[in-house]
Amino acid sequence: MRQATWCVAALAAFGATAGPVREAEAAPFVNRPMTLSRSDWALDFGLGIGHRDEPTDDTGFGLNLEIAAGLTSFLQLGVRTGIRFGSDGRVTGADYYGRTHETETYNTGGDTLANPEISLKYAIVDTSIAHLGIDARLYLPTDGDSKVGVMFGVPVGIHLGGVALLNTGIYIPIVFTDPVQNVISFPFHLWFQANDRVFLGPLTGVRIVNPGGNAQVPLGFAFGYSISYDADIKTWLLFPNVSDDGANRFGVGVGLQIRF
Repeated sequence: MRQATWCVAALAAFGATAGPVREAEAAPFVNRPMTLSRSDWALDFGLGIGHRDEPTDDTGFGLNLEIAAGLTSFLQLGVRTGIRFGSDGRVTGADYYGRTHETETYNTGGDTLANPEISLKYAIVDTSIAHLGIDARLYLPTDGDSKVGVMFGVPVGIHLGGVALLNTGIYIPIVFTDPVQNVISFPFHLWFQANDRVFLGPLTGVRIVNPGGNAQVPLGFAFGYSISYDADIKTWLLFPNVSDDGANRFGVGVGLQIRF
């Protein structure tokens, strides 16, 4: 428990000392562009708490660590990993819940250090009406039980009158095990802009594991608050698969994103 307290304190301290932020009013979340602007950077830190009832009763803690940069106004490069604390953090994959508002997470491995993920996101269309892009990711194994993996995604966003945003699309992760493991995922994230700073909404979707296999349905609720033009606090509650696990596996997370 002391580890979790230390992590929360570290996040708060970083937010307080990260330097001055612009005084401009926070840009409404539902109207933001799909990728970072050229030469802009974003740092993400998240604390996740994961729980599972079976086969044993475990509650663990983990951190998500991510950095992204706008290579052009339409192309974004990102690198992400995570840290799990103790055996409970590893078996619950607690860092996953620190990846606030990101349900498309795969092949993270089971060690203390999560498999690094390198991503490229390209905005093909990004207007006030809709956005469409390509999301490509590479998973690099860091433990003996993991294999290299890739993911190809086509994110789609539909802006609803400037007060709401539907994020959906199709994502296909492939892990080169023997036999190869793959998933076809259709996320559905509906965001509402309560005011200039507050955004929230339900997160769900459908995943088909090894096509022809079982379907999984994640279910969560997310909340975000724009501290300033340059910083957001993000929280959520997520059940990774209510179609099977029900309430046996779930987690909560709080994250801080700083843009500069």
